[in-house]
This record gives sequence, structure tokens and C-alpha cells, in this order.
Amino acid sequence: MYTQTLKANVHKGATDTYPIVLTLDLNSKVKVIDRFINAKDEEWSRVLVNGMSGWVLTSSLSSKISNSVIKQNTTKTLYVSQHNLAVRKGASNVYPTIATLKQNQKVTIIDEHNSSSGKWYRLKLSSKSFGWVPAKHLSPQQIKATKITVKVTSAIVRSGASTTYKKVSTLPKGKSFNVIDTFINSKNETWYRIEYSKKRYGWISSTVVSGGSPAIKTTSKYVGTKNAYIYRGADLSYKVTNKLSYGEKLSILGEFTNKSTGHKWLQVRTNAGVTGWTPSWELYNSLKSMPHLYSVSSTKLYKSASSSSSSAGSIAAGTPLIKLWSLNNWYNVETTSGVRGWILKENVSSTSPKGLLNPVITKISSTTHHIQWEKASAISSIKYTVPATNQLLISGDIASIQLPGNVTGIVDTKIIKNNNGTKSLLVVLHANYTFTLRNYENALNLKVMPKGLKGKKIIVDAGHGDYDPGAIGPSGVKEKDVNLAVAKYLKAELERSGASVLLTRSSDVFLELSERTDISNKSDYDAFVSIHSNSFSSTSRGTETFYNTSENFNGSQSHFLARDVQAALSKELGTYNRGYTNNDFYVTRENELPSILVELAYLSNPKEEKLLKSDSFRRDAATGIRIGLQNFFN
Repeated sequence: MYTQTLKANVHKGATDTYPIVLTLDLNSKVKVIDRFINAKDEEWSRVLVNGMSGWVLTSSLSSKISNSVIKQNTTKTLYVSQHNLAVRKGASNVYPTIATLKQNQKVTIIDEHNSSSGKWYRLKLSSKSFGWVPAKHLSPQQIKATKITVKVTSAIVRSGASTTYKKVSTLPKGKSFNVIDTFINSKNETWYRIEYSKKRYGWISSTVVSGGSPAIKTTSKYVGTKNAYIYRGADLSYKVTNKLSYGEKLSILGEFTNKSTGHKWLQVRTNAGVTGWTPSWELYNSLKSMPHLYSVSSTKLYKSASSSSSSAGSIAAGTPLIKLWSLNNWYNVETTSGVRGWILKENVSSTSPKGLLNPVITKISSTTHHIQWEKASAISSIKYTVPATNQLLISGDIASIQLPGNVTGIVDTKIIKNNNGTKSLLVVLHANYTFTLRNYENALNLKVMPKGLKGKKIIVDAGHGDYDPGAIGPSGVKEKDVNLAVAKYLKAELERSGASVLLTRSSDVFLELSERTDISNKSDYDAFVSIHSNSFSSTSRGTETFYNTSENFNGSQSHFLARDVQAALSKELGTYNRGYTNNDFYVTRENELPSILVELAYLSNPKEEKLLKSDSFRRDAATGIRIGLQNFFN
């Protein structure tokens, strides 16, 4: 290390009150053997030179030889160009303030220093007191005072730069004052500080005076963490001077990167006028778009960057975390509840492992839209219910949810926090809209569409086929033929109502049950109806509809679909109503759409076989199913 001042005094201890044991010239080479921050928050270095040791201010040392950046000019005098200029112990904002200078105060320059933050001047404050200020705040001429004049009948002077501060005086119209300081508060209001009476100071709003000049607007940031503080200097070793509140708005006065740690610090000022330094990781431009990390599994937070340290708490998979800073392969983080600790980098992800993220809205028509959420990873037990008319509640092991923008047919979307730490999504639909929800491995898709059959997409499945005749009646009527005939009539009925229809088979062919559900699950359709004819005994009778809730993701909608179709179908056919039943048939169990299987009547009953053979009965069956679908989509 090398000295960076013309005369660097080496003291017996780490403060200038200790005796001087040696004085070093500019660029004297020294060996630093220790460092210490004293009670004044000054950093001192213990140095070894020519066999002697002692203490010097760290600010007077550099790792490089100075190229005449330090100059002595004991005759140079300048004037302070700003109000309340802080004089610091060293040539950097990280050093504590030792004095404050008024605007136009005359000062004597004895040294100057070019640093990474700009040029600094060393001032002689008294015969025994010296300090440093940025050169940009000094001027060769005095600054002409800015005058303001009261322009209203009675102007209130307050103790601070806001109407929330107490009233300290009232000034008459026409009274003039010199501006001592100018400040823009959190409401973007400009206030002037004046001496309203001898040695009495206060703040007056710019709206009640003429003259003056606008304050230089400073950038602002918001406190985004629960454990943020203001420090006297730009390092965590400095004394804490103030606790900051979450969401508090701060004015940014400057920034500094601490070379020893690599941490970026921001010089801030609160609305109450408190100034100091805060780590940059505590502050954000907006609280609405704060970046988070997420725990990829349930794990511990540690009190230090070591797995052998004690626990700071446990977190569940998908817990959102605010990244503060990093050390080797560890992150220092804070939870949304304010718990701080350390977590291995390998245990976090930039996206929630159990979240519905990045909703993309796709327009199908002017009234129909898809909303598709990305799943960062598989979400177990995702499900939905219909808690009230036109409401959809999506829940499961979901840690985070991103809401979509405006979508035609949706009145509102809300995130609900559950007691177990998971979140649910409540979607409130317009009274004239309905939905279809699809749960894929990597995505969740919500289709929002007007009520009614128009525009709906329906799969109609005629059971059996080819070498699989299904049930055969006493007179030889085959179930496969009845099913296909009704399916074709139903297709025509639905298309006349404005729906789109896909038949799993339109001729006498055989399909495996898995082929039928594959057609359904790979589609973007809204419902699946499988048509069958029943068989048991010659006296068995009636119409019945089946659905599944144990495996089918759309089990709740399947239940409503079965209810509506069963009611309309049995009424239209005039058959005995056997009701609708939760069952385990393959085509409803392994289906992802709202799905039902209808048994029109009993082929084993001679009377009902005769009905199933008639064209009018088959057409009535198609009409009944169409009415049921229409009621469901309404």
C-alpha cells in the first residue's frame, strides 16, 4: 500500500488523539497488518514501515502509487455552493460527518484528492480540525441568495416540509425571505426552508410564495424488505441510525460500491429528513414487480452461510424469497414474513416450482378466449369447485399465482391465501358466460365463452362397433347400430344449434376404449357424450346416465352434465327415469373433459328393444340429449 496524502501522520493508536509516532510523505510504501473501526466509525489501518508500526486513516492509503493526484495549496479559498454541506472525516461518502457548512461560507483548501467518486478537497476548519468535501460543491464566487415573497394573505410556516408537520408561524403577504434549502417531499410538493425570525427556521410551501427556483428532483425507491436499516456509512459494520418501514419511500442522493465487499450502497433521505446509507438490495423501484426466488423443496434457512450453523427457520417448497446478497454458493434471503437466513443456491429457482405463472390470453373469437398458465413444475392434487353461480375456484398445492389481464366474460379474479400456506384462484364470470377447464402436465387452460350451444365443441361417441356388437335384443337388434344412428342424429341436432361436433366413429368400425379417450384428451373440445343401450333382463327398463368424479379432472362439471342430460332425455323419451350415477366406466374415468355415458333404454326388454329399433325414438333420444347439453351450457 502507498500513502495518498502529502503528509500522512502515523499515530500510536487508531484515532488522531493518540501521539504521532511518524509522518510519511506522499507515495510512501507501507505494509498493512491490521484494520480497525473506532468509536467514531472511522476506519484505521495498522501499518508497518521501516521496522516501526502505527495507525493511519485507511482513506489516506491506496494500492497504487499516486500520479500527483494530491496537491497542496494552502492559499486557495472557495465558497460553499449548497446548503448544509456535510464535511466528512475522509475523502468518501462512507466516512462520518464531522461538520456542516452553510451556503456561501468561505473555506480554505489545503489538499485535494482524485478518487473513483470524483475530486475531493481537504478543508481547514480550525487550527486543529480538518475534513473533506466533494469539490463540485465549492465555487470561486459566492452564490446569490434566492429570494421568495409571500403572495397570499397569510402563509403558514411549518416545522417540516409537509402539511403534516406542526405550524410554527404565520407570515403576512409581501414579506420576503432568503431560501436556505429546497426540498421535494413524497407528494412531489416543493417546500422552502427559511429563517422566518431571528435564529428561528421553518418550511413554507412553494404554492404560497412567488420567486424561488424548483428543487432538483431526486430519484426515489421503496423499501421492499421487512428488516431494512439506515447506516452511518456504506458497510454493515457501521452504526445503525434508523429503522426503515416496509413500503417507505426514500429519496436517493447517491450511490457507492464498497470495494472490500463488492456491495452497492445507496445514500438515502427519509421524508423526515434522516440521511444515511442503505444496502441496494433493500430498495426497489416498485413493490409490484419485485423479483423473487423460490425454494425448490422444503428446507431450512440457516443463520450463516454454512449448513453446520443453527437454523433460522423452515420453509415449504415454493416459498417466495427476496434475494439480498450472495456469498460463495449461498444466498442471503428474506421471506415475505420478514425472516432472514441463508440458503444454498442449488435449493432455489427463479420461478415458483408450484405456481401458475405467465398467463397467456388467446382470442378464439370476439367473445371466446383461452387463458393458459404455465406450470413451472407438476402441481399435485389441482382441482376446482363451483362455489356459487358463475364462480370457479381453482385450488391445490399451489404456492404462487399470476393473475391474467382483462378477459371478456370475466368480472374478477382473486388470489385466496389458504390456512395451509397454499393459494387458490377465484374466477368470477359474467352472468352470460361459462367455462371449460383443462389440466395439462405443464399448463392449465381456462376457456371462457358465452353460454348456450352456439360455438361449443362436443365429441359424440357411439359405443361398440364392427366385431363388437354390444348388447343384442331378443329380435336381433344390435346395440352398435342403435348407438351410431343416435350419434348421427345428435350431431345434426347440435350443428343446427350452432355447435361443432366430432364423432369418434361415423361408420361400423371398432375403436378401443383408450382410442376414444385419446381423441377427447388431445382435443380442445368442451364436452364428451358416449351413447349406449343397456341390457340386463327382460323386465329391466328405463334410461340412465353415468359420470365419474374419482379420476376425471372435470368430475364436478361431469356431474352437472349428467344431471341435465338425464332429466331432458328421460322426459323426451317418456321412459322410466333411473337417475344419474357416479360410476367407473373407462370413457368417463380416463377422460379429461366433462364426460357422460348415457344408456338410452334396455335392449334386453322386448318393449324397449322395439322402441330402440324405431327411427322416431332414436330422433327423440338425440333431441333429449341436445336439450340436456343446451341446459348444461346455459
